Formats: sequence, structure tokens, C-alpha cells
Amino acid sequence: MGSYYFDRNAGELKYRLLGMAPVVTDINTRGRDDEQTRELFWIFFPSPDTRQILFENYAYNERNPAQKISFDHMLNARKFNSVIYKADNQYGNAEIEDYVRDNAMEQLLEAERIRESIRNFEDDLWNY
Repeated sequence: MGSYYFDRNAGELKYRLLGMAPVVTDINTRGRDDEQTRELFWIFFPSPDTRQILFENYAYNERNPAQKISFDHMLNARKFNSVIYKADNQYGNAEIEDYVRDNAMEQLLEAERIRESIRNFEDDLWNY
């Protein structure tokens, strides 16, 4: 969970990470047609305790094991893969599967469309 904002001093679109939650498939619905996901817990980043723990611990860097990278740097630099599954849009704060039903390919395409709209917004800021 986070928010995009425009930094006027730097002249760029930035992302502020507010929190994250690992999402897993509910074991009671696994393999069924109505398979559901659940958020296990939330970690909020404005907390100084959370930032200190993430800063002191290191993540494994697959591309260069000799170079240490802290979890704090990895998350703030967005050096990880993610999938957009929920957005705040004209349908409210809803998951993509709530308004694109019964078609996994269309759900992935909607997630990519949201990601591309964010990229286009940033690109348009530079091409005025």
C-alpha cells in the first residue's frame, strides 16, 4: 500500500510506501472455483521501529551476493516484483477481481493497464 505524489522540487513522480501485507491463498478455498486470498498482517512504514529493523537487516541480492542491500533500501528503491491487485478508482477501493470477473487474463491486463497509466502520467510530466 502506498501513494504516488509529484515532487515539485525534483520534478518527478515519486512513490511513498505506507505499508505492506503478505497475501496468501486461503487454504479453505484452495483449488476451488471461488478461491480467495487473505492478508496475513500489515507492516506500516512510518513507524520508526519498523524502519530501524528494516534498515539493520539485509536482503539477499541474487544478482550480486557480495553487495549488501538492506530491506529498507530495497523497499524504498522499489527493487522488487509486485502485482497490482487492488486500486482506488471509479469502482471505489475494490480488488480487480470484483469488477473484472471470471477471466484471469483480463484481470492481469487490467493490472498492467493501471501500471501503464501510472507510467504514462509520469512520462507526460516530462513531455509538456
